[in-house]
Amino acid sequence: MFSVVIPKFSIVYPPEGHLEDQESSFTLKVEGIGHIPTGTVTVSLGDDEWGTAVLEPDGTASIAAPELKAGRYFLTVGYSGDGNHHERTALVPLIVSRDASDGG
Repeated sequence: MFSVVIPKFSIVYPPEGHLEDQESSFTLKVEGIGHIPTGTVTVSLGDDEWGTAVLEPDGTASIAAPELKAGRYFLTVGYSGDGNHHERTALVPLIVSRDASDGG
C-alpha cells in the first residue's frame, strides 16, 4: 500500500538563538515518514516573503531573517511537496530574544 505523508515543520535555532534587532538566519526542517522530503520551502511573515529555498539532502533549508523586535512570531511556511509528501502550508513559531549582552 502506498500513501503520501503530510510533513511536519520545525525550526532549528542557532546556538545564540535569534536576537532582536539583528539580521540572522535559521534552519527550517521538514520531516516526513519513511523518506526525507525533497522540494522547496517558502517562508513569510504576514505579507513579507522572506525567501524560498531548496531542501538539502537532510530535509533542511537555511532562511535569512530580517531584524525583528523580541517576541513570538508565527511564520507561514509553504512546502512544495514531492512524490512521497503532500504539499503543505502551516504556521511555525519563531521566538526572538532580547540580547542580554547589551543590558537588555
